[in-house]
Amino acid sequence: MSPLRLLRHLCPSSAARAMSAAAGAAAGADLSVVYVTAPSDEVARRLAALLVQERRLAACVNIVPAVTSVYEWEGEVHHDNETLLIIP
Repeated sequence: MSPLRLLRHLCPSSAARAMSAAAGAAAGADLSVVYVTAPSDEVARRLAALLVQERRLAACVNIVPAVTSVYEWEGEVHHDNETLLIIP
């Protein structure tokens, strides 16, 4: 599965925001910073490569390992270890 499809599968709203912000910045719109979490360092690196090299939607992606996301899902609070991508 491609990194973009993986991101769309794991978090469709994050994928849409990331692609929209990157496309807007490329078209000369106001600049944005997008934060996207990935389930692992490997997935984060694949997504970063896709955005920088393959799609040329970002000039740089910062990868921050070992973040903990706390969220409610189906009435329960979850704590997940993830990797953060910062796309300026």
